Amino acid sequence: GSGRTIFAEAAYLMRNDPNRSYSKLVDTLLSIKIEKLRTFLRNSPAANLVEEKIEKTAISIRAVLTNYVKAIRYLQGIEHNGDPFTIRDWMRGVREDQKNGWLFISSNADTHASLKPVISM
Repeated sequence: GSGRTIFAEAAYLMRNDPNRSYSKLVDTLLSIKIEKLRTFLRNSPAANLVEEKIEKTAISIRAVLTNYVKAIRYLQGIEHNGDPFTIRDWMRGVREDQKNGWLFISSNADTHASLKPVISM
């Protein structure tokens, strides 16, 4: 809910930043003071989620957001080495440490048939 809204709006706002990076996105979402985050998100649909009058709620939302944004830390720095990130290469272990990756896919019973080729990789 709210954490996803803040994440989506921050990523959307950062799209025009010529110095954007995964590190900058993670820092914006998790490390800067709540006042700066409030300024960054002003005039966006997420602005009301970090308002000063509900600061305790904003801090709570940010704590939940932390769990979701942690995964982005694995992408930090890849924009500088020239190789685009691909799930296929990651699964095959083509990246730097040569270890195969794991991918968990959730599905409903009605989608099992269409996902069978992917699940059996």
